[in-house]
Amino acid sequence: MSSSTGFKIKDLVILIDEDDRAKITSRPWTILREPVQQIIGRVKVGSVTKRITLERFLLSPPDGIHVIRRRECAPNDYRKEAFLLLTMAERQAYIGKRKADCTSKFKGVYKPDAKSQWRASIRPYGKSIALGSFETEEEAARAYDEAAALYFGDQAFRNLG
Repeated sequence: MSSSTGFKIKDLVILIDEDDRAKITSRPWTILREPVQQIIGRVKVGSVTKRITLERFLLSPPDGIHVIRRRECAPNDYRKEAFLLLTMAERQAYIGKRKADCTSKFKGVYKPDAKSQWRASIRPYGKSIALGSFETEEEAARAYDEAAALYFGDQAFRNLG
C-alpha cells in the first residue's frame, strides 16, 4: 500500500498516491468545474493529441473499461483505491439514478401516466426486463433493488439501501 499526500493543481488540493506525484507533475492539468468537476490533461496517441481525465491517466484502463469513483470517496480523492474499473454493464449496475426530470426519485421506477400504477424495470445485459406494476413508488423501488442484487450482486446500486 503506497502512502498518500495532498497535491495542489491550480487552486484545488487533491489527495494522490505518493508514487503518482512524478507522473502528475510531468504535464499541465486544467480544472473543469461544469457540469461536474474534472481534472483534464492531454496525451499524445500516435500523431493525435487527446484529452484525458486525471483518473484515467493514473489508472490506464484498457479500451472498453470505465473508471468510476467509489461512492464513499470524496471528489478530491485521486488515489487509485478511490476508483473502480468497470465494464459498461458493471458501470450501469453501480451508478445511481440520474438527476434528470423523471416521474420517480428511484432508479428503475417510473409511472407512465398519472392514472397508472408505478412500474419497475431493470436492464441487465442490454435487455429490459419488466418487474411488475405496484401501488406505491417504494414497492416498485424494492422490486428493483431485489432484481439488482440478483443480476448485479453486492456492488449494485440500491434505491432503499
